[in-house]
Amino acid sequence: MSAESPFQADLADLMARLAAQLHETHDLGRQVEDAIGGLIHHSGQAGLRAAHSFQQLDVLVQSLDSLAIYVETLAATVPAGVGVDPREAIKQVKLRALSHALSVHRHPEEGQATPDPDDLHLF
Repeated sequence: MSAESPFQADLADLMARLAAQLHETHDLGRQVEDAIGGLIHHSGQAGLRAAHSFQQLDVLVQSLDSLAIYVETLAATVPAGVGVDPREAIKQVKLRALSHALSVHRHPEEGQATPDPDDLHLF
């Protein structure tokens, strides 16, 4: 299958976009980690009980960074012209801004998508 088909996307490009999103998510995780770390530090005994959850957050953040590097490295090994149809996969992405960032048919001049307030769900 050719990457020239209207429903085909270059696999290396898709993987690079995914890696970029994983890096951004890692950065967001670091910000949350820093904020929670400060709260735990100032909360005394309750903070000690929350330390295990905080360590799990640290594992999550480190995993995101490692996954981003893994996907980025794999993307560099994909032969030119290898295409895939990402339509079904993109339908599964519920966050509009993330879907847009991963989408094949986007306009580079649009820049960074702003998060949609409807996409925010707290607990």
